[in-house]
Amino acid sequence: MLPEKELKQNLKNRKVLFDTNILIKAFEYPYAFKDILTKLNQFNCQLVDFELINFEFTRNFYDPQHLKLREDFLNKLTLIKLNFKPSLIQEAIKIARLYSFKKIQKGQISFIDCCIAAYLKQYPEELFLMTLNHSDFPVVIFDRLYIFPVDYRNEVLAPAIYRINLKKFKQIESILNSTFNMAN
Repeated sequence: MLPEKELKQNLKNRKVLFDTNILIKAFEYPYAFKDILTKLNQFNCQLVDFELINFEFTRNFYDPQHLKLREDFLNKLTLIKLNFKPSLIQEAIKIARLYSFKKIQKGQISFIDCCIAAYLKQYPEELFLMTLNHSDFPVVIFDRLYIFPVDYRNEVLAPAIYRINLKKFKQIESILNSTFNMAN
């Protein structure tokens, strides 16, 4: 885990993607997440828009008023769009296979979480993730850089900043490929 000064150096002028769980909690209790947004603003971070997260954030709302509130919330965050390559799905499948190979919550990590990981892999130096679902982004291929404690109702939440570690990813991918090649 990085000290805050090093976190600032890592995040300064970079981009952060909020996982759906962060958006949900920040939408429900914006004051609880105000300090995080202020700190990211001080680091000159930009929040990134990703359609699959937007889908998860808005999918259960058929009431036009509530849906508009959620869409307005996303617009207030002034999210920027990063392109994603058409190979995103293929990368997500690779990541799912790596998780399976490492026996990480076999079958429990969602397709969208694998796509988020693939998206991070496309921008390894520039894009970071903030999430509450620590088991969905395991440290075997991610670095957990910092935890922001948030006093939320009667509990304390631990949203954390993650970055994909391409060295770890390539090591596991190499082992997986050599294991697969030996089996054939």
